[in-house]
Amino acid sequence: MMQIEYQYSDTGTDPKNPFLEINPNQQSYIYDTIQVFVNDVCELTARTPEFRELFTVDNTFSRGKGGRNSCMSFASGLCNKQYRGKRADFSKNQIKHIELIMQIASGFYTQGNQKGWFGTTLRTVPYTVKFVKKKIEVSKDLQRLLQDEPK
Repeated sequence: MMQIEYQYSDTGTDPKNPFLEINPNQQSYIYDTIQVFVNDVCELTARTPEFRELFTVDNTFSRGKGGRNSCMSFASGLCNKQYRGKRADFSKNQIKHIELIMQIASGFYTQGNQKGWFGTTLRTVPYTVKFVKKKIEVSKDLQRLLQDEPK
């Protein structure tokens, strides 16, 4: 499991759903993993009908502009935003959905390697992720200053 520390960067257009500030390499890892996952699921869906459930609208995923999402529509929507140059930071409300997609992707590749979905090639199983709020440590000097500050 990959633990991803975040802090809120700004409120954007919705103060109840601020954007997250995370390590750019970890953000790239998530985008790249989700994009490969979407590509592989789409490629295998014609031959393996059991994947169609990933395209079924599911109340687990948040509502998009066009209505409810499926696992694949949410995942591809994240990537579309990134690759079309829009604001690509993850938001507070997306955390649980991204964690779920990464969990599904990890299971997909684990099972795919066991069942031979990718032919003789084994695919790298991606990490699951867990977002945790970054703890900000304040120096003792700053703590002292804040305590001595007149109210």
